[in-house]
Amino acid sequence: MTEVPFSFNNKDNNILRGIVHIPQDTENTSTPRKGINIIVPGIKYRVAPNRLSVKLARYLCKNGWYVIRWDPSGIGESDGTLDDKRREKEIFIDIQKGLFVDDTIAITQYFKEEYKLDEVIILGNCGGAVTALLSHNSTHAKRLVLIDLPIVFSLSTHAFSKEALRGGGYSDKIFNKYLSKVLNLRSWSRFLTFQSNHKVIFGLLFKKFANLLPSWNISKNRQFHNDIPKHTGTNEVINRPLFENFNSFIYSGGKALFICAQNDKSTPLLERYFLPYFYQEKLNINISKSIRKVTVPNANHIYTDIESQEVLLSKILNWLT
Repeated sequence: MTEVPFSFNNKDNNILRGIVHIPQDTENTSTPRKGINIIVPGIKYRVAPNRLSVKLARYLCKNGWYVIRWDPSGIGESDGTLDDKRREKEIFIDIQKGLFVDDTIAITQYFKEEYKLDEVIILGNCGGAVTALLSHNSTHAKRLVLIDLPIVFSLSTHAFSKEALRGGGYSDKIFNKYLSKVLNLRSWSRFLTFQSNHKVIFGLLFKKFANLLPSWNISKNRQFHNDIPKHTGTNEVINRPLFENFNSFIYSGGKALFICAQNDKSTPLLERYFLPYFYQEKLNINISKSIRKVTVPNANHIYTDIESQEVLLSKILNWLT
């Protein structure tokens, strides 16, 4: 493959910079030319933690896909600035509200026209998945790869308590960490002198006990109605435009691959609030053809382990082909 740097002026006349990965045998005009636009996760630049975007791009390119990865305005090597007086979490919320949508639309159009592509698929991790979903209508993307999509806003100083009590692999990890200290005298001293997080400890114990009694486990038997939920059980505000955008996406014939890291904090919320909403019979669509959800075992949010990266890559390629 060939890797080509590019620069492109957005509507604010900021220069966006990135890399295009071009596969071999591009002269074959009988084969549809397909591209993948990789959106940065949050405020990370186009390489991503653990060089994940680079590995994704090269893997997919070797399998015949054009791939573009780039820095939005104010990130990495692109022009523009982010408001440095705002807290990092506030910028994350701006991203969840569409901060990088305009740049994504412009880059997708440039990518498609410059390389004469028949289709561009949008791929994003975390905040990049939010951007991919919010921009689908204007990018005309019919396929999305959404990795660890966060569906709530959170500026709370009690974020750890809320995340630990969501359930799933992350909660299990926290529970096992507490369990490993049960014979530690110093830990008992902290517990008895109210220095430990009693809310999390008792909350996790209750969840474990409730799981043994299905009739007590309200979350598993929760009924979803046609109204989009506004808050989670721990009062985190749900990003409702994600529901509305995904609803229009699948009704327009779009298809999405949801990938969840087993130990990611956002996975339980996606499984409890977001996906069940679209599995309602009332929506009258063939969900099995529109949505596929896969879990990467033992993976964390940034796919640190090589094994989890390999599983991630293979699941994406399998779905694309």
